Amino acid sequence: MNATAATANTANTVTGRVRITGIDVLRGLVMLIMLFDHVREAIYLHVPLTDPLTLEATEPLLLFTRTAAHFCAPIFVFLTGLGAWLYANPAAGPRDATGYLVKRGLLAAARRRMLMFHLYLLLVLQRVLVMVFGANHGDRFGVDDYWLVWLLSVALMPVLYFPCRAFSRYKRRSTQGWVRYF
Repeated sequence: MNATAATANTANTVTGRVRITGIDVLRGLVMLIMLFDHVREAIYLHVPLTDPLTLEATEPLLLFTRTAAHFCAPIFVFLTGLGAWLYANPAAGPRDATGYLVKRGLLAAARRRMLMFHLYLLLVLQRVLVMVFGANHGDRFGVDDYWLVWLLSVALMPVLYFPCRAFSRYKRRSTQGWVRYF
């Protein structure tokens, strides 16, 4: 193989993996807006709020973040559809994306179920700790001492470590692109 063919082969491989930065920027901007919306209660804790969308009693910045947050879910759905369309219509020509999207959807559902399992396990651990040590009445986060949060995270470490380690081993050995994607 000569150097020109190797350079052309490398150029084709690199151009096949180029990401569209505008999509990533838009996704990051939407996540930033959602971050502002989700921490709004902590930032405006000192301000008595009834409805953040009442024009007469709401600060302009709060009104802007609440209004902008209403566009986040439709933009995420649009970006998901755009990603599926871009996968199905590459520059080399259209291809069938049904199998890839079904596998990706099933994997996303499995990840959600695993996340829910971990959250329920965390809830059970919290209930056990409340039964053993008694309930506390924290003002802000529901705990007076951070040792309880630390203890729960230490208890969850082995539960989360071994499935993640097994999946990463499987991912490294897999030859399928959709598995290696995660």
